[in-house]
Amino acid sequence: MTSDESAPRKDPELEGLDESGTDLTRIISLSDGIFAFAMTLLVINLSIPVIGSSQSTAGGLYGYLQLFYQNIVAYGVAFWVIGSWWRFHHRLFSAIVRYDRVLTTLNLAFLLTISITAFPTALVFEYGTRHLFEFGTSANLAVIIFGGVQTIAGFLLWAIWHYASGSGNLVRPTLSPEWRRVTSTMELNRALVFLASIGIAAVSPSLAEATWFVSGFIRRHRHVYAKSVAPPSSTAPPRPPLA
Repeated sequence: MTSDESAPRKDPELEGLDESGTDLTRIISLSDGIFAFAMTLLVINLSIPVIGSSQSTAGGLYGYLQLFYQNIVAYGVAFWVIGSWWRFHHRLFSAIVRYDRVLTTLNLAFLLTISITAFPTALVFEYGTRHLFEFGTSANLAVIIFGGVQTIAGFLLWAIWHYASGSGNLVRPTLSPEWRRVTSTMELNRALVFLASIGIAAVSPSLAEATWFVSGFIRRHRHVYAKSVAPPSSTAPPRPPLA
């Protein structure tokens, strides 16, 4: 008997009244909306320069753009980080087929970290980019705050999968225990990368930002590792969605 067969049947008309069910449409729609808003909000920090009358238009603009490129880099990093969280969230939820109160609470907490990412990004814009390669400046604290928010996001996304694929039993029953374990481990490692970046930022903010891209290599490593533990294709269940 599968887990779906052993689960108590619910009256379809009552689904959702106890904060559990199988229709994930509203959860996913809310999540996508917050991700879209957070990614759009980042561009507010990219302002048009105001050049004084004492400066020539071309010369003043050129001098501004020499400094502005650092803001572009910070914007690109923040956009990539939020976009990566959306991709990981989307793929995990493609394996989740049910929800309950714990899952919705964890998901809301995760979305909170996404929605406030624009604030630490603004700190990096304002205080971090001008002193990115210096020690003991505001850049250290700005990057630490950004990394701290992303660390919390990473642990919350790991908690979503750990609960859904474990005691919550909210994922597709065709996913093997090995697949579930590999995905949980790699989501945890992703959070640990951001945690490590906090310590690195105390010494080198620029190096801390570079470590955020390590999550992409974790994704590739997980893909390679998952292939090595997958059962023969003739009997293999559908592969879980991996980031």
